[in-house]
Amino acid sequence: VAIRDAARRGAGLTHKLLTFSRQRPVVLEPLDLSAVVAGAEHLMRGAVSESVRIHVRRPADPTMVLADATLVEQLLLNLVVNAGHAMPQGGELSITVDVAPAGSASADVTAEQ
Repeated sequence: VAIRDAARRGAGLTHKLLTFSRQRPVVLEPLDLSAVVAGAEHLMRGAVSESVRIHVRRPADPTMVLADATLVEQLLLNLVVNAGHAMPQGGELSITVDVAPAGSASADVTAEQ
């Protein structure tokens, strides 16, 4: 089981590296954004110092979007790393997955130090 999990993680990393280097085309598919965020939590927590506390809020119901899961994970990781750099003394980073009305361009972004 451990070998199988390690092989899956290795395949996923290779997939991400190929996407990052643009060797793999972007694959848009229906995916649950909440599940992608949940799956990336350990990566996000490992990307910042322990003095930065990450709080993730997700709805219980699926939050379906049409996106490339690898690119969404990469986006999340980039945002978390940048937020961590902006809080050298530590702080709290809140990530909320929510549903906005179609066509809405509003966002609620807050950072606490």
